Amino acid sequence: MFLQHLLLFLMIPLSSSSTTDTITNDQPLRDGELLLSKQSKFALGFFNPQNSTLHYVGVWYNTISEQTVVWVLNRDHPVNDTSGVLSIDTTSGNLLLHQGNTHVWSTNLSISSVNAISTVAQLLDTGNLVLMIQNDDKRVVWQGFDYPTDNLIPHMKMGLDRRTGFKWFITSWKSQTHPGSGTNSYGLNTSGSPQMFLYQGSQRLWRTGPWNGQRFSGVPALKYRFIFDTIFLNSQYEISILLTMVNESVIARMMLDPNGYFQLSTWHESQGKWFSFYTAPANMCDRYGRCGPNGNCDDRRAEFECTCLAGFEPKSPRDWFLKDGSAGCLRKEGAKVCGSREGFVKVERVMPPDTSAARVNMNISLEACREECLKDCSCSGYATANVSGSGGGCFSWHGDLMDTRVLPEGGQDLYVRVDAITLAEIQKRSKGFLAKKGMMAVLVVGAAVLMVLLVSTFLFLKKKMKGEEDTEKFNLMKVEWLPRPLSKLSDITGLNLSENQIMALPATISGLRALTKLDVHSNQLINLSDSIGKLVNLADQKSPCKQVKVTAGFFWEPDQPHQPRFELKPIHPFARKYWESNKLEKIECGYNRVMLVTVGAEIGFESVKSSS
Repeated sequence: MFLQHLLLFLMIPLSSSSTTDTITNDQPLRDGELLLSKQSKFALGFFNPQNSTLHYVGVWYNTISEQTVVWVLNRDHPVNDTSGVLSIDTTSGNLLLHQGNTHVWSTNLSISSVNAISTVAQLLDTGNLVLMIQNDDKRVVWQGFDYPTDNLIPHMKMGLDRRTGFKWFITSWKSQTHPGSGTNSYGLNTSGSPQMFLYQGSQRLWRTGPWNGQRFSGVPALKYRFIFDTIFLNSQYEISILLTMVNESVIARMMLDPNGYFQLSTWHESQGKWFSFYTAPANMCDRYGRCGPNGNCDDRRAEFECTCLAGFEPKSPRDWFLKDGSAGCLRKEGAKVCGSREGFVKVERVMPPDTSAARVNMNISLEACREECLKDCSCSGYATANVSGSGGGCFSWHGDLMDTRVLPEGGQDLYVRVDAITLAEIQKRSKGFLAKKGMMAVLVVGAAVLMVLLVSTFLFLKKKMKGEEDTEKFNLMKVEWLPRPLSKLSDITGLNLSENQIMALPATISGLRALTKLDVHSNQLINLSDSIGKLVNLADQKSPCKQVKVTAGFFWEPDQPHQPRFELKPIHPFARKYWESNKLEKIECGYNRVMLVTVGAEIGFESVKSSS
């Protein structure tokens, strides 16, 4: 992907004699000239890929240092030299791309002769090139956003116009240097409950899961109002998704690369590059149908990621033994699931099975959904359709449960139909587990009470001997995850991570102002959130380092390379030594590893102060 952007930088004109945003019937756009949107956010012009004599008309960001083409007008109809001209045909009113007397590309619209003379093409600040009729209230008759290429940027949409059958979807480039239509596509499948699919040709590679009222269920990275605000529309006229930005100052996009990977990226001006915060497919369970019909995929399983859903067994035990789960699972031999005291087993934290063939009823509760499914012997499972608010709605499957997978976060419950014997076995195991859990709870509580008494006595004697003032501490050992809603957190004081396995600071602590007395002894603090832009103080950092490797400059403003964004109180020699450096992003020392990237996670702390 980096190579693609580097090549684009070389192929795009760097200057232009034209600064208008409009093409009129007497003002065409020639190769070497540019259109700039009104606020100069986007540019449109000719470019040619490296080692190619072919020329294309494209749109790219005009405000970032790495020029990135997000839309190509003539991707499958290139001009073979520099004589290309984009103009308005005065007779038909169409937007034409021609090379000499040869028409290379056209909008191919039927426009009356009265309107043709007032037709103009304008580049908007959204990056959309529109063809409109000025003497008809600037009515838009064609727009580039109806024909996206490999990028989806804010205000583009994907889906289906139910009135015309027209589909909006993106298609990858043929290669990193060839903008032509590739073999990979990404769009909205409207069958059953709508969901996004990534295809290679007609083969399904990956899916997002259905829309659950907040986001597509299988993409936790698109959680509600995180970077993108996703608008899902399902009406009698169209079914579509449209992206807008939660923060308009952020530059973000979705891209489908030539290798078939879907990526969500944001632009980091301080580092001068795109940062991809989500890529799919990224692991084995992302692959569509990895564990076949009635299988369940879980990346956390060490030996083999596939298991059969309750009541099912491998269709091909040999393939299963060879770690190939694509054939999936069959109902256990002799199992009776129709009128034989069958029931349902809950499978937690999953992306629901493929909903392309699911039945959807948004007007009933989950309990009513269960009753409907139980009465229909063909119903193999059900789930809630909408998890927003109080929830509701019903998905029901009447056949194989395809492409079920466990999610690391944000999954929902699936209820799978099982026979009476399987149901009884699972209930028996559950009761045994709860009994053991209850016994364990009694032991744990007793041990905890004893430990509290011992620790309290020790602290009291220690405090009395040293005359210390009363302090209240909250210290968690071996902590990896804590709840994430810390958006009001403004101050973390007395942070003690010794002997813990903290992997990251939460991505939701955007209000954090101070992080003091940081002790990362024997930890693996890997990620600092990219959203802690208000952090002004990182003080009293303690780390038993003998060697410190310092690279790249996250903590530094690009226009002031020698002035720190944060104030550190260097109390150790390594801090004094490197504090005068203008680079401080990655610190590696001993068993510690600090890398500054956007990954949300959790933290244990002694005390916090919340902002009002």
